[in-house]
Amino acid sequence: MKEKEDLRIRKTKATLLSSLSVLLKKKTFDKITITDICKQAKINRSTFYEHYNEKEDLLKDLIKEATKDLETHLVLTKEYSSQKEN
Repeated sequence: MKEKEDLRIRKTKATLLSSLSVLLKKKTFDKITITDICKQAKINRSTFYEHYNEKEDLLKDLIKEATKDLETHLVLTKEYSSQKEN
């Protein structure tokens, strides 16, 4: 059974994901550095490396979250549409 992540870990990861998302609106992924991400998130580089090995791992998590959000939106939209038809 998978252990639940500590609230502090979830908050740190959410901050990192949000920071990467903000930076992606300003420049391309290959131009973003881990230092940029840490500055945006207001965390130390060592904290970044406690959670991720490289920025690509953070990007993978960002894509997973976006996919999950999209799936949820599509399910809710489908449920709403079918309720509206009835």
